[in-house]
Amino acid sequence: MEMGSDPIANEKMVWDSFKSKNYDAFAAMLAPDFIELEADNVYDKASSVKAVSMFDASKFELSEWKSAKLNHDAALVTYLVKPPPGPNSNPERHTSIWVNRGGKWMALLHVGTPVAIPVAKPSAKPTAKPEPTKK
Repeated sequence: MEMGSDPIANEKMVWDSFKSKNYDAFAAMLAPDFIELEADNVYDKASSVKAVSMFDASKFELSEWKSAKLNHDAALVTYLVKPPPGPNSNPERHTSIWVNRGGKWMALLHVGTPVAIPVAKPSAKPTAKPEPTKK
């Protein structure tokens, strides 16, 4: 797979490699000094490849794609990941930074951030207005 300067296309290729269980292709997309930050841990390249091999990506929904060019050799992508329904099915915001090193685009950093689930606030009781004072 040939990575280019479009970080959205690159990230979609990452997910395609997950879905096809092609973890060697995924590893080839990562810079040697790649770092992944997740709620549960910090992963280097090898541990990230091992971790993604332990989940089924075929039922995840990806949406809300946005990207920004940081400079000629770096770009950022962010998107929403919705896992399949289940006990741990909270959505996450994902962000990756892609860099061009020697003409090859690679992922340098990936961050997965759980989306905060809003807590229902108790309904406020109306406050009584004070009685006007009598003269």
